[in-house]
Amino acid sequence: GSISVAGAFATTSTDLGAVEYDGTAAQNVVEGTYSDLSLTGGDKSLAGAVTVTDSLTADANIDTAGQDLTLSGDVAGTGTISTTTDSGTVTYDGADQNVLAGAYNNLALANGTKTLNSTASTTVNDTFTATGTTIQSDTADVLASLTVKDAGDDSTPSNAIAGTTFNGIALNNTGSADGYLYVNADTNNADDATTGVYLVGNVFVAANGIIYGD
Repeated sequence: GSISVAGAFATTSTDLGAVEYDGTAAQNVVEGTYSDLSLTGGDKSLAGAVTVTDSLTADANIDTAGQDLTLSGDVAGTGTISTTTDSGTVTYDGADQNVLAGAYNNLALANGTKTLNSTASTTVNDTFTATGTTIQSDTADVLASLTVKDAGDDSTPSNAIAGTTFNGIALNNTGSADGYLYVNADTNNADDATTGVYLVGNVFVAANGIIYGD
């Protein structure tokens, strides 16, 4: 069975099984590995690194609070991600997953298909990486917005996209002039590099297949 927590949760275990945080007031989500994690009611803040192996149901706002969050199974719910610090990474590494809308510090997508919300924006304030995945909108013919703010520089790119397909994604780079997103560093064909990507705002594609912030 699962544990329901309406207030504070104190435990010395880091293998937490199935837990539901359902308090109407703000709650801390304790550090550890959960098989199934359900978040409802008031805002939730991560109190340490959290891994969810099977399923996350998020119907509350999640403040990552500078902590790492790794999601390896199903992701559902109407909740959003926010960050109050400039550290911490949220990783989606399951087969096929929904990506919660909101503001991430670092966002890493790997494996399978990642589906973005077309009615709410997804923003990455620092580092964005995508490896071997398809990123798509949740609604056919409706664009889902993905904004990457950080820039990096020519020697240390902060945002790398390798082996990734985009379907119905409006990609907006709001970084400075020397920032860029690697779409496919191995091609010299800009058209191939941007297949399925709708470029928004200050984004342009160089002949080497790199998306630069303008």
